Amino acid sequence: MYNSLTATGGTSRFGKFVEIQFDANGRISGAAIRTYLLERSRVVRITDPERNYHCFYQLCASGNDADKYKLSNPRQFHYLNQSKTYELEGVSNAEEYKNTRRAMDIVGISHDDQVIPFSAEDIDKAIPVLDPSEIEPPKFVSEYTCAQSLVKNPSTATASQ
Repeated sequence: MYNSLTATGGTSRFGKFVEIQFDANGRISGAAIRTYLLERSRVVRITDPERNYHCFYQLCASGNDADKYKLSNPRQFHYLNQSKTYELEGVSNAEEYKNTRRAMDIVGISHDDQVIPFSAEDIDKAIPVLDPSEIEPPKFVSEYTCAQSLVKNPSTATASQ
């Protein structure tokens, strides 16, 4: 869910790695989450043919859920439209969104918990970073230091304009 397309094939940027452990009967017996902060600055500055985290494009193509969160075209978001790679050859963002939700069903994540990654509270935190009118541009320090952007007015941050 948190992969992205990179300029170098076979590489990716993960947000989190979730390991789900099963017992002999196929029931979930445990889990571990590992956070990876690889190339954080590349989330805010991407170039062709790279693509930001797949989940953003999937959510924009998710139909009713996209409507619910006032999302549609990834071209409307600064941090998705820096690259012109919106689609992956042979991959449907809408189908991949459905696959992600099905995978959550299979491992027993309730429908209420499934929407947590896409809840209005989280979208309001994530999408302002994608909406150029709501953030100050990142200041480049050096190639070894991650750029940082600030939300201009956190109290008025919205999922879309």
